[in-house]
Amino acid sequence: EIHSVQYRELNSGVRQLVATIDHLAAKQSIELNVVFEITTFQIDGPAKTSQFEIPKRLPREVKEYLGVSPQISYRNAKIRNKVTEIISEPETAWKKVEALFDWVRDNIEYRTEAATDTLTVFHQLAGCNEDRVGLFVAMCRAAKIPARMVWVDGSQYAEFYLVDPAGDGHWFPCQFANRGEFGSSLDPKIILQKGDSIKVPEKEHRQKFCTEFVTGAGNAKPDVKFVRGPLPAD
Repeated sequence: EIHSVQYRELNSGVRQLVATIDHLAAKQSIELNVVFEITTFQIDGPAKTSQFEIPKRLPREVKEYLGVSPQISYRNAKIRNKVTEIISEPETAWKKVEALFDWVRDNIEYRTEAATDTLTVFHQLAGCNEDRVGLFVAMCRAAKIPARMVWVDGSQYAEFYLVDPAGDGHWFPCQFANRGEFGSSLDPKIILQKGDSIKVPEKEHRQKFCTEFVTGAGNAKPDVKFVRGPLPAD
């Protein structure tokens, strides 16, 4: 039987469902149903982009998006020099971020392969969608612009953080997949996770994406099958 089911809060606002099962015999199965109400909405880009600035002071919950994450790092002189070169001409913060986006979109060849680290992607000028998003995030952080990965069903996109004249912060989406889109999201998807450096208590190292995992007593390795779909009609 299922002993307990509870959520726990991880960093980056990630909530993880933890289920504890007292005993599961060989070939026995247990079904756990979780119901969510999901709302998606379109995000239009701002009408006046010149008003936004790179933040000088950050809320505590935003500071982590300037650091290093698994496979996402800007601690390389060539990457930092390239970022300095790209953002030297644009006059506004928005245009600087857009210039970084354009550079990644135009110079990093899309390939269908396993994700790797930002330094490899930068040197090879090629990578999968996750790689392109990760490199853009790293380059934003090198420019002291908070940025993070957003994980959706079957893909990823990025968000960057700027402040308005009142000092209020705003997250703006941009994606490289399909036709590409900067500052808006006209085809919203279900968000699985925001952030790319998640501390899971049972894991030794931070996780880029908080995937499911199952542990059992001794050498037991239970199989897990996820079935997702709409609720049956009444």
